[in-house]
Amino acid sequence: MAESGFLVVADITGYTSYLSVSELEHASGILGDLLGLLLGETRAPLHLSRVEGDAVISYAQTITGADPQVLVDRLEATYVAFRRALEQMVLNNSCQCNACANINTLDLKFVVHHGPFVVQHLGTQDELMGPEVNFMFRLVKNHVRQTLGIPGYIVFTDDAVVAIGLPGYAERLVDHPEEDPERGTVTLHVRDMGPVWEGRRKQGFTDLGEVMVEATRVLPVPVERAWGYVTRPETRYLLFGADKMEANRLEDGRIGPEAVYVCFHGGVEVPHRIVDWDPPFRYLFSSPMPGGLTLLCEFKLEPVDETSTRVFYRSGRPTGSAFKALLMRPGAKRVIAKMADQGLEALTAMVEKELAGAG
Repeated sequence: MAESGFLVVADITGYTSYLSVSELEHASGILGDLLGLLLGETRAPLHLSRVEGDAVISYAQTITGADPQVLVDRLEATYVAFRRALEQMVLNNSCQCNACANINTLDLKFVVHHGPFVVQHLGTQDELMGPEVNFMFRLVKNHVRQTLGIPGYIVFTDDAVVAIGLPGYAERLVDHPEEDPERGTVTLHVRDMGPVWEGRRKQGFTDLGEVMVEATRVLPVPVERAWGYVTRPETRYLLFGADKMEANRLEDGRIGPEAVYVCFHGGVEVPHRIVDWDPPFRYLFSSPMPGGLTLLCEFKLEPVDETSTRVFYRSGRPTGSAFKALLMRPGAKRVIAKMADQGLEALTAMVEKELAGAG
């Protein structure tokens, strides 16, 4: 049965020319390590189809309630991990062979399309079939690097841009025409990943530290959909007993590090500033407390199986004045624990009601 969703190819650029000037024994080991990294990064919302040469092919089925932004975030995280691996290979390498000396000529590109396809399960592989799959494969052999001079990038088709639905993000893409033998002139939309890498090159994850409060529930939905529930303002407000919630998004229209949720509790507005963002598995945010204190909190999602996800809410200790934090900790712990338990219970009830209505 045909289904609709995203089709993705992650392709190591410079592969052919790299092999032509490299010692095969070392080159095969390096490329094997890089392909292994790409396989490890092929996580929700992506599902692995297969590896073909220097490319990893995957897909993301359309899931009601899942945020398509997660796909963009996953591809960018994969690119950063790939570039970080290349950088470490160069820094840690003392070999003078061509294969090792030319590692930095490699890069990574993605081709992203959206449309109907059929998944045929063949042993351990998910074979993708259909005209849109063939179209995606033809687009891998594009001329973005030659025309725009961009070695690492994501190209989106028109259908993919529409399905992602982020106007602010789409405005920052560069249009690039390609000639397709079956469809004529098609316009691709290019995201240069060089600036993304430079912006995140030195970033690491923040440690929550000592956990003061932890609460958890299992939502009867896949992790991609659960992520939407705990990140979209339209449902996230339930977790904090707020009247409503808004999000001051980033310039490209996304939610991510430095974006701010605003919780409305009557006439009081409480900002939640995002510190770390690792969709669809984890994010940290900071929130102000009375007395000039700050609270660092975390949502962590762990897939139980393909249809359910365990959601953890964790709160660290208040930081700021050590004396004020010590005085406030017992009361803050009780209030936060109650809020976390009631918030997760309210969200679980809403999800179950929504699923019952859909059934």
